[in-house]
Parts: sequence; structure tokens; C-alpha cells
Amino acid sequence: MAGKKRRILLADTALFTVLFIAVRLVLHLFRLNYRKWFLVLCLFLITVGIIAGIIQLLLKIRKRAVRIIAVSMTKTGISYLRKVLINHLFKSYIVQEDV
Repeated sequence: MAGKKRRILLADTALFTVLFIAVRLVLHLFRLNYRKWFLVLCLFLITVGIIAGIIQLLLKIRKRAVRIIAVSMTKTGISYLRKVLINHLFKSYIVQEDV
């Protein structure tokens, strides 16, 4: 093994996301759609890839102070994203009474 080339997970996830969106647009032009389980699986893989890629990039940071700031910003962003996704996914299940 001459030199190990490290894979950047965020780049792989970005490539997968671009391919997913391109194929989805082509399917949409023909009024077709993915099966629900495949759509959920792809979105799960994209989410895990983004989180793993961010963690991989955070672990490459050498300076302790910069790493602490980056980790706290990432935690804040992930918690905000989680709230937005939960509200979006379960919006149809939230019942509000008419006043």
C-alpha cells in the first residue's frame, strides 16, 4: 500500500445527493416516483452521511478551542434541524381545535 487516500464522507454524500435529485427530477418529468421505502432509505442514508461527514471533519480539527466552538455550533444546528424535520414530518398528525 503506497499511500492511503482518506475518503471524505461529506463529498461522497454530496455526490449521492446530487445523483438522487437528478434521477428524481427525471422521474418527475415522466410523472413517476420512487417507492416510499426507497425514498425513506435514501433520505436516511443522506442524513447519516451528512452527520458522519461533519463528525469526520470535526475530528480533523487540531486546535482545541476551534473544535469546541465547531462542536457546539454543530449540536445547535442538528437540534434545530431535528425540530424542523419533526414538525414537518408530523405536521399532518398535529390536531388543533378551532376556537
